Amino acid sequence: LLNENGIEKEGILRDQGSPISKEEISELLKMEKAMCKIKFKKYTEEGIETGKGTGFFCKLDNLTHFQNFPIKYALFTNHHVLDEDNIKIGTINIELFDGEEKQIKIDKKRKVFTNKELDYTCIEIFKSDGIKDYFEIDPIIFTDKKNNLRNSEIFILQYPEGKELSFSYGRIKSLNQYNIYHSASTKGGSSGSPIISRITGNSIIGLHYGGYKKKGNIDYSFNLAISFDFILNDIDRLSKPNEIDCIYKIKNNGKEIQLLYDYNINVFEN
Repeated sequence: LLNENGIEKEGILRDQGSPISKEEISELLKMEKAMCKIKFKKYTEEGIETGKGTGFFCKLDNLTHFQNFPIKYALFTNHHVLDEDNIKIGTINIELFDGEEKQIKIDKKRKVFTNKELDYTCIEIFKSDGIKDYFEIDPIIFTDKKNNLRNSEIFILQYPEGKELSFSYGRIKSLNQYNIYHSASTKGGSSGSPIISRITGNSIIGLHYGGYKKKGNIDYSFNLAISFDFILNDIDRLSKPNEIDCIYKIKNNGKEIQLLYDYNINVFEN
């Protein structure tokens, strides 16, 4: 900035956080290999609509919060990206960071969890699927230190509008029950993106699912994510044998598939 005498002065952009170095951006972008586009179909009264959302691969084999978590590696996205209808088809079509097309076959061997209220879908990933890079979970989300995340800085890796991989930067505005209200920019197609905590070394703390836009003269704009501890606790709960009321059976090509599903609520537009 220049003052009235033309002398350079230090300037501050309020509420934008500290500057991001090229090295930090480089470290963040190394995680692109754990990202993917998800191609899906929606069945409407007008017919079949196709679209793209964001997904990411996550490592779950070291969750000390749980004694026997049912999945070690998983693909995560939103329920409104991959819902029951998509799962019933029997294959999930994804595009990896390098453009490689893959199909993930859904059958009885692969665990699938989907929850409309928490707006997540979790699909078990096997070594044979050929996925090598995974995000890790930040254990802070299971502790009393979770409130320390308020106003902390976050990144989001995403495929806005189904185009090239991009990242945005913002802050956690508030934490309310299982919602994370944040200010990082997103667009349609960003649904299913990971909320990455800057203060914890680029680990996952949430799953982006939508937001509200400005209405009239009052600014209601904010984005929303589900805190990852609620997702993992829900998967752990649904995997217990006594949760039979949450287990539904569907059929695909004559074979029975176990689909774990619960809840019912509307979701936002991303």
